[in-house]
Amino acid sequence: MKSTAKIDKSVEHASKKGAGFAVATLENLRFTDIRGEFEHGNVYMIFALNDGEFGITQFIEVSVMRDGLQKKEIILPSPYVRSWIRFGASQGAATGGRVVCKWDEANLHAVGEFELIAPFNGTKILKGTFDVTVPGNS
Repeated sequence: MKSTAKIDKSVEHASKKGAGFAVATLENLRFTDIRGEFEHGNVYMIFALNDGEFGITQFIEVSVMRDGLQKKEIILPSPYVRSWIRFGASQGAATGGRVVCKWDEANLHAVGEFELIAPFNGTKILKGTFDVTVPGNS
């Protein structure tokens, strides 16, 4: 008997790469994992800093909404970008910063950079780059 369950293909795991660093502390953030997804026209990225015994405990999450993909530069806070930063017990959305994203609709490819001001330390600016492509379009 064939299953009638439909497979949800709305979430595509994307190929991705990037780098980043924290300017205020001059500490080089070495991402242990960078994950990217393209879901319902939005680009979601997670930059993991520590994937230890308890899973990802430190990360920077940046999501660019579909309407924001066509903008050259997005100043935060903005409805076009969602962010979440977690370092140890401190976490929250960025209080400021910017995201620059170049979107190639034909190839479902996003490339850009981000600067985020951490909510728990207004002077800590987190910077990084991203390059996300939906599978089958690279």
